[in-house]
Amino acid sequence: MVKYCPRCGYPNVDDAKFCMRCGYPFQQPPPNTPPPTTPQPLYVPPQRPYTRTKRKSKKKVGIPIGAIIVAIIAILAVISSLYRSAELITPSEAASVLGGSWGVNDDHSYSFVVNSNGSITVKYLSGSTKTYPLSSCTVCLLSLTEPLPQNGYVECLDGTVNGNSEKIHTVDYDYSQPCVAQAIFCRVYFRIPRGSSITNVSSSEVIVYSQTCCETISSIIELSGNSIYGVSVIGQQQVEASQLEKLISYL
Repeated sequence: MVKYCPRCGYPNVDDAKFCMRCGYPFQQPPPNTPPPTTPQPLYVPPQRPYTRTKRKSKKKVGIPIGAIIVAIIAILAVISSLYRSAELITPSEAASVLGGSWGVNDDHSYSFVVNSNGSITVKYLSGSTKTYPLSSCTVCLLSLTEPLPQNGYVECLDGTVNGNSEKIHTVDYDYSQPCVAQAIFCRVYFRIPRGSSITNVSSSEVIVYSQTCCETISSIIELSGNSIYGVSVIGQQQVEASQLEKLISYL
């Protein structure tokens, strides 16, 4: 027969005087006393206090902070390219090439975006923004004809050189594809006034000298990728080709 410990419920042999597990002393039951019919719960050893072990932190796998910064800068560049400052040539750069003193005409310097609804949104350097129909817009060296640029920048500088008033008109047109820009560049020859002097610097650059009744217009137009750049100096004297080359290098 089995003798169950009343303290811990451990099953001991019938003639055991002490519990083999917890040492509880058994009292000899009176004769003919049946053993307990219901066994006591099994002994459950006491649990040690729970101590939370620190889990090894997994190394976070993510995008390096440098890549995030580069991505943010790229996004901001795309956004700001639509409405950046129209200052293409600074007054100090103009003075270093042509001499005299120069200043940006904020009311005639702007960035623009050609809209799909047949209008053009212009943000002037002075701070105002206006929308015009394309039919009323002609910008400096190149007329806005099909195919249209996606966006661009126009700058006008007013200067005084040797006591004479001069102007610099600068444009930057950005097209959807290089082939579109090349097609527009080829059309420049058909828009040059008769009697003008044309010098082909290269297959992607041309210098044009034109004369009005009282002014000389010295211009340089350059094709670069999907963009067309142009600089036109309007004054009393013709600007040398090397000076035009220097001015357009600032764009």
